[in-house]
Amino acid sequence: MKLLSRATFVALFFAALGLTAAAQTTKAPPVEKGVFWFDKDSAVEVYLFPGAGRKYRLTVVSDRDVKVTYHTSINSFEPVDKELEPAATLGAVKYFEFAHNFSRTTIWMSLEFTVDGKKVPGLTRTFYDGIFETIENPKSYDVKKKKPN
Repeated sequence: MKLLSRATFVALFFAALGLTAAAQTTKAPPVEKGVFWFDKDSAVEVYLFPGAGRKYRLTVVSDRDVKVTYHTSINSFEPVDKELEPAATLGAVKYFEFAHNFSRTTIWMSLEFTVDGKKVPGLTRTFYDGIFETIENPKSYDVKKKKPN
């Protein structure tokens, strides 16, 4: 009988130890891959992350008046130009959300930045087939060869 009691005690001890260890382990927050760039002269930092579905989250950090214009084209001939409105602003940080689907008909997108009313070419980025590949100018890009003309 004592042997069974010891076995039960040992089993309960290790079960409690396992539960305590599990309760003390915290899950790490999910890590998302994104892109970051900045322009030293205009003092603007930009962070772009994929969101849920076809949405993207853009975070712009600057004390200056920064406007963002989203560009793409549908089937390579229907231009889309849309000034993005901040979803939220907190001090010098502006949060934007927008939708884009990288597909055969909308293979590229561009984000153009205006700081204090002036275009800043150093901040403009054009993405091809995802946010991890950039190109210079979508109009001079050979989609079939996936390289500049």
